[in-house]
Amino acid sequence: VNCSAGQAWGQVRATVNKHLRQFVTGGGHLFTTDWALRWPLCEVFPDYIADDDPNTPDLMVDAHPPVGGENHELLQNVFPLDQPYPRWQIDAQSFLVKDVGKRLEVLLASDELAAKYAGNRMLGVTFRVGAYGGLALNVVSHFAHQGDGTPTTPMYQLIVNFLLVAKRHRETKR
Repeated sequence: VNCSAGQAWGQVRATVNKHLRQFVTGGGHLFTTDWALRWPLCEVFPDYIADDDPNTPDLMVDAHPPVGGENHELLQNVFPLDQPYPRWQIDAQSFLVKDVGKRLEVLLASDELAAKYAGNRMLGVTFRVGAYGGLALNVVSHFAHQGDGTPTTPMYQLIVNFLLVAKRHRETKR
């Protein structure tokens, strides 16, 4: 779900939220970006994640894996060894992530973001839900604004990895 304010859903919003929670807790995978953090992700999983609404300006910050997280399956080929870490575009009025359940795993971090926002370094987070290992992944700002459009740019490789992880998960459930 890419950047959605949610107003267009009107009366079906509660039903959509219920079905999304059932989908992920049943083993499904959900990838959200930018304003989709607020809706649907925070509404569907308020026990895991919330948005921190700092009214961000347009920002360009560093992006790197967290210490010890370089080998995470979702980060394979996201940060090539022989390349400098990428810059990450955060659009004005993007929401930052708040960990309410202490169950978020940070995938993408930023020291520059942490310096500006009271230690909050989370650019990308993930969490597992339910007995069947459903996965939610959120990244701050728009995935289309990251990188230069080649398959090796961080956001596009992250999406490829997410799809491969979802496919492997589905195949092991059969």
